[in-house]
Amino acid sequence: MTRLRHILLTLLLAVAFGAAGQTYVIDSVCVGSERHYRIDGEANSTYAWSLTDPVGTITNLPETADTVTILWNGAVGEYILSVIQTSIHGCDSLELGTIRVFDIPVADAGEDLVLCSSNPYTLINATASEFISLLWTSNGDGSFDDATLLNPTYTFGPSDISLGTVTLTLTATGFGREGSCPPAESQVTITFGDLQTDNLITNVSCYGLSDGSVQLVASGGTEPYTFELEGIVHADGLYEGYAAGDYNFTITDASGCTISGTVTITQP
Repeated sequence: MTRLRHILLTLLLAVAFGAAGQTYVIDSVCVGSERHYRIDGEANSTYAWSLTDPVGTITNLPETADTVTILWNGAVGEYILSVIQTSIHGCDSLELGTIRVFDIPVADAGEDLVLCSSNPYTLINATASEFISLLWTSNGDGSFDDATLLNPTYTFGPSDISLGTVTLTLTATGFGREGSCPPAESQVTITFGDLQTDNLITNVSCYGLSDGSVQLVASGGTEPYTFELEGIVHADGLYEGYAAGDYNFTITDASGCTISGTVTITQP
């Protein structure tokens, strides 16, 4: 009888592999998940379970009861789960089902950002893979043009702007059925730069001299700062030996935010 079962299994599997529609998808899972499969059979039957991997290798499973537990830690692809039920009357029946195994989803919302303005921002640095669907959410009051896109545009709300920061979350749902494939989540925090300047001016001491100075001072941005006065860059922002007049300055922080203006040195 044992030899007959092996022959029967081989023949029926050959038919299943050779003919379309012989198996049907009974589960979709992600790598790393553990699943339990059960067959309703005649009381006191015995069961012989086997698993065929994506390259056709057949593994006989140790379980002899009506339920089998499988930890899906192998390669991705389609597997065929087979079971031969032998009743107390010696009758055999074969059940086949296909299980699709996928990689777990991956999501990366991108590095945290400092923006120089509150204009709508497109999340161009976000990436994701092995997903069936995506969803962006915000802890603020802004809105996405389409929260199901990988790289949507986010329009900041009044509360976002008032607080000066907002955190956006990207959730990627995998191809596996619910419970077999935990979603991937990633967050990006966006902060608005608040670059300010309070420059110190030392006026010319006597008419016609060139002993005036300017100390450019920055705060509220991302250090380090770059100071420029009339096209001249000084790392410390100190400019000495200037005559009376108007001078244009620009301060740039490490995030690329800038503030520009004019300082005036006077004389007696």
